[in-house]
Amino acid sequence: MNPNDKSNDKKLDALLTQARWTQAPAESLQHLERQWRRTRRPKYLLKISAAAAIILVCLGIFWSSIMLSIKPVSSKLNMFSNTESDNIDQAAVNLISREPTLIEKFLITTAIKEAKKIKDIERTTNLQKHVLDAINDLAASETTNPMDIATELVKAAEPRHIERIVISQPKNENKGMYRASLQLLALVGTRRSLPLLLSAYENPDLKNIAMPGILRLANSGLLVKLARREREPLILRHLLAQYLRTHHKSLDVYLNFVKDPETTEIALSAIEDVTEPPIRQLFISLNKPDLELRLAAAKALGRLDRPEVIRRLVFMVEKNVNRRSAIMVLLYNRTDAGKRLIAAIKKHPSLSLTLKSVESKITHKT
Repeated sequence: MNPNDKSNDKKLDALLTQARWTQAPAESLQHLERQWRRTRRPKYLLKISAAAAIILVCLGIFWSSIMLSIKPVSSKLNMFSNTESDNIDQAAVNLISREPTLIEKFLITTAIKEAKKIKDIERTTNLQKHVLDAINDLAASETTNPMDIATELVKAAEPRHIERIVISQPKNENKGMYRASLQLLALVGTRRSLPLLLSAYENPDLKNIAMPGILRLANSGLLVKLARREREPLILRHLLAQYLRTHHKSLDVYLNFVKDPETTEIALSAIEDVTEPPIRQLFISLNKPDLELRLAAAKALGRLDRPEVIRRLVFMVEKNVNRRSAIMVLLYNRTDAGKRLIAAIKKHPSLSLTLKSVESKITHKT
């Protein structure tokens, strides 16, 4: 072997030794470690989230089973027996000195609902007994004032609750009990009672009992319908009076009753029963083109002994505002003030001529 070759091999070995990898620096190792952690973190969080979801589902199932297994017991309501229903919530909360848990809140709410339900049942039972006792009292004694009993019942409960109890009772063959029930419905019933009252109205023996309820509940259209076929003077008078109280538009329907000779006196008596008669509408009716309706309005105004009517008539005569109609009203007026005005008109030359003309027209029509 050539000595030169050995020296070359030594040089090559030295070069290879120098070419080996040296130990990695610390910064490189830290960088690699961070990269490794980043790749592992999502997998780690995913496992934690899955475990948490499983735990929450299990808790939900467990809580639902607890809620469904809880049954309110009537003995739980004893603590509310002496407490007013309006103060049950506060009283129940005060029993717990600390903040109640969810289960405790659930138990308290359930107990409150049950207590209120029981109180409602007791109240309905007591009211039913009270109503039936009132019916028995009315049926047993003719001297008992139905209005007094109805007033006491209304103090204890709303009219609709009283009405429901009366209507729900089976029809009693005892006439006294049935009449007493109708009396209560007539005084405290709502429009729900109207069909029953109208049915009783068709019975001559029950008509007077049903009338107060019909007058209170019927609208003007129904009142007119009943009045047109009513032949009993007193009931017709009541129907027309109620019509005048509730109807404040055109009075043609009422004036037609005044115009009819068979019902004239009844209709004029009816307007005397009204506390606040439709004076303005009657004065407007004096301008109607139909003479008979004007005469009817004049007759109705003449029946009213009211200062405002006399003042209006004096103004109309003095200012010549529909003077002939005003004189017509004064001719039908029965008051002392009306008679004095007629006497004064007769002394006035021009007014006396108008008075004679109006009297002539009235005599001709009648």
